[in-house]
Amino acid sequence: MTLADSLAAYLRTVELSRSPRTHLAYAQACRHFADLLRERKVPPETTEAATLSTEWLGWFVTYLKTFAVATEQLYLAALAGYYEFSVAESHSQVNLAAMRQLIKRRQRRAA
Repeated sequence: MTLADSLAAYLRTVELSRSPRTHLAYAQACRHFADLLRERKVPPETTEAATLSTEWLGWFVTYLKTFAVATEQLYLAALAGYYEFSVAESHSQVNLAAMRQLIKRRQRRAA
């Protein structure tokens, strides 16, 4: 399964379990994440979901520094949900404790 397929499966789950606005926001977060991966030469359309990395999330946290704090927090919640989904669905074996620590250490706090 590719990363793009895995992200699409995650968004289908969000669509069924969350409000339409949450689905829209999470889909936007996933698009930004996919665009960043393409910029970093990790095309989601051909990259296996099994290779999902906390390093990529670190790139995303840095990328989000140009966004408002509330947007950063929302997008990181979306991506944390995706990382957890990918492990639960056996798409990847990423270290979730490391993922949570990375977000905790590097996420900005609202003033």
